[in-house]
Amino acid sequence: SSQMLLAKDSFFSPVSLDKVTLFGLRPPELHFVDRLHDYYTCFIRDSKCELDTAEKYVTALHGQEMETTPWYDCLGHRVRLRAAAWQRLGQILQHSRQENELPLRLFTLIQDMCTDLQRIKASTTGVGSGVSADR
Repeated sequence: SSQMLLAKDSFFSPVSLDKVTLFGLRPPELHFVDRLHDYYTCFIRDSKCELDTAEKYVTALHGQEMETTPWYDCLGHRVRLRAAAWQRLGQILQHSRQENELPLRLFTLIQDMCTDLQRIKASTTGVGSGVSADR
């Protein structure tokens, strides 16, 4: 696939990558977020590469359930949902599901995560009171 070619070229590149390239290397589970602006509004990419070898990548993800597996981009960087972005992600999710672009299991998983975050926010005072969507 084109993502695999991009990942291969980018992995060995000595130059830093731009946002468009990194967007193209986003985790496969997040391909339903199809706008660059939405991706960077909703998610943050760890600067430290946790999975710098194929062996670490396979070990980290092998046999994991979708509900408990962290999101990693194609270069081994962990991608996390921004704490304040769950509402926007819910909107994107609804649109993607209406367009039948999102598998039901993934839709349900992310929708449940957004619902949980909404409940947490409602039970706390103040915006951004330490709520973290650490996936």
